[in-house]
Amino acid sequence: MLVTVLLVVGMYAPSSSDGVYIEGLWLAHFAVLVVLFLILLLRKNGVAGPWLCANSIVLVAVIIAASILSPFPDYRWGGLLGYMVLSLLFALNLRDVTARPYLRYILFASNVVNITLGFGIVLGVASVRDFFVTYYAASYPELLANMIGSGKPVLSMGTHSVAAFFFYLFFWLSFETYKVRHRAVDGLFALGYIVLGFLLFSVSGFVLMAAATLQVLFHMSWHRPKVLVTVLSVVLICGWVTVSRFADRVHDVTEMATMTITNVLESPTNGLPGRFSQGGTLYSTLNYLRYKPFSPVGVGYRSDLFFGDSGFVEHYLRGSVFLLVAIYGGLFAFLGKNLISKADVTHLIAVILFFELGFSVLVSVRFLYLLPVLVVYLNDLRRSSDPGHVPGSPINGPATWEERRGPSPC
Repeated sequence: MLVTVLLVVGMYAPSSSDGVYIEGLWLAHFAVLVVLFLILLLRKNGVAGPWLCANSIVLVAVIIAASILSPFPDYRWGGLLGYMVLSLLFALNLRDVTARPYLRYILFASNVVNITLGFGIVLGVASVRDFFVTYYAASYPELLANMIGSGKPVLSMGTHSVAAFFFYLFFWLSFETYKVRHRAVDGLFALGYIVLGFLLFSVSGFVLMAAATLQVLFHMSWHRPKVLVTVLSVVLICGWVTVSRFADRVHDVTEMATMTITNVLESPTNGLPGRFSQGGTLYSTLNYLRYKPFSPVGVGYRSDLFFGDSGFVEHYLRGSVFLLVAIYGGLFAFLGKNLISKADVTHLIAVILFFELGFSVLVSVRFLYLLPVLVVYLNDLRRSSDPGHVPGSPINGPATWEERRGPSPC
C-alpha cells in the first residue's frame, strides 16, 4: 500500500491555499516522503547494496562539503532536502516490491482524473481552473494563474514543462499497459495524454509528445497495420472533405496554429534559448561557472545565480563534477538494480536525462514520489507478461544459444 500512497500524495497533495504557495506544505511533502522511504528501507532486503549506499553518502557529503567551502556567506538549506531524499531513494531495493492489484486500480483512477481535469482546464471550466489556482500554486502566484488562464492543462505540476514530462511518463505507462493487456481504455489514456501534452504549447510538450506519437505509430505499423491504415485513411478523407468545404476557415486556422507553434519554438523565453541564451535565466550562472568552474556553492546563495532550470547546471553548481557523477551514476545504478527490464532502464534514463537539460527534475518533490511508483508498476507489468519469470533475473531472457536451449539433461 505504500506505493499507492506515494502515487496519490505525490500527484494530488496541495501546495498552496487561496492561491498562495505555502512553504510549510512543501516541507510536509518531504517529511512524508522521508517516512515512506525509511519504511521501505528498513524492511527485510530493503537496502539496495553497499555500493549504492556508499554513493548516497557521497552525494550528501559532497553538498555539505561544498556548502562549507562556498564563497557565499548566505545559505538556503532547503536546497539540501531534495538531495537528501534522492540519496535515500537511491539506497532502496524495490525489485521485490509489488503493488498489484492496488496500484493498477489507483493508476486507472488517476488516469481518469488527470485526463478529465486536464480537458476541463482546456475547455475553460471555471470550477476546475479555480480549484488548481487555489490549491496548486507554485513558486509565485502568477505562474500557475497565467498557465491555467491560458488554458494550459498543467494540473498539480505548476508549470507547462514539468507537466509535459509527467504527461509523457503517464502516457508511457498507459501505452506499455495497452501493449501487454490489449485493453482499449489504456490506449485511450495514452492518446489522451498525447493530446494534453500538445495542448501545453511548450517546447517540452511538443518534443515529448512527438516522440510519443512516433512510438504509437511504430507499434501500430508492426502489430496493427490494418487498423493504422484505416485510421490514417479516415483522417485523410476527413481532412480532404474539411479543406474542400471550408477552405478559407481551414487556411486561417492552419495559419494561426503554425504561428502559435513557431512562436513557442522560437521564443527567447521558452525552451533551451530561454535558459542558456544571453537573456536566459541561466546566463549569470553559466558566467559564474565559466570563471570559477571548480568553486561549487553547495546550498550557498547569491541573488544572480539561478537554480532549477537545468539539472546538469544545478548539480554542477552545487557540487561540481563529483555531484554530477554521484547523481547520474546513482540513477543508472538504481534503475539498473531495481528494474527487471533492461529496455525500461534505457528508456527511462533517456527520458530523464533529456528533461534534466531544461529542468532539475530529479530533486523535485513530486518526481521523487513518482519514480518508485514507475519502478514498481513497470516491474509488475513485466512479470504479468512473463508468468514464468524468475524473480531477480533480467526479463530480457538469455543471450546465448546454450542458455536458450536450457540446462543439459545430464
